[in-house]
Amino acid sequence: MEASVISFVAVLFLFSYSLAVSANIAKVDEVCNNLEYWYITPQVCHSVLDTDPQSRHAADINGVGVIAANIVAKNAAQTLVSVRRIASATSDPKQKKQLVTCVSIYTNISFKLNAVVASIKSRKYSAALEVMGEAIAVPMMCYNAVTYDNLKKELDRVGIQFSTVVSVGQAVVNYISR
Repeated sequence: MEASVISFVAVLFLFSYSLAVSANIAKVDEVCNNLEYWYITPQVCHSVLDTDPQSRHAADINGVGVIAANIVAKNAAQTLVSVRRIASATSDPKQKKQLVTCVSIYTNISFKLNAVVASIKSRKYSAALEVMGEAIAVPMMCYNAVTYDNLKKELDRVGIQFSTVVSVGQAVVNYISR
């Protein structure tokens, strides 16, 4: 009889755990399924949020927002590395000067995006949205600072991915702030 009680308790525990995991998965799905107002499809949302395995373990929608902000900040840092790499590979002084402007723009927004995580944790969504709004414009600011087509093509490549990640992050924060 003790074995059956232990088995019952074990099954009950596993069932409870699976319900908890399902509820957490529902949070990221809830967010991703409600971003159409901001022109973000569930597929695009998941393609960004699923880069962090913790997105499946968010306890609430604010947790999804924190994860989205972490992804945006990490992507900003990676984009900054890419822009620095493009700048260091350029020997033309005029091109390098223009790229230094881009490095400065991405450095500034990368610093600001790191603070967004804390804003979301403390539910200061307007501050987070303000920085996300600035971040949306960064690829275009960098692109416009450069006059050479070869550089524009490289910057466009990294800027498009950055814009996508920031757009998802901004939509997530908009959704959780309602």
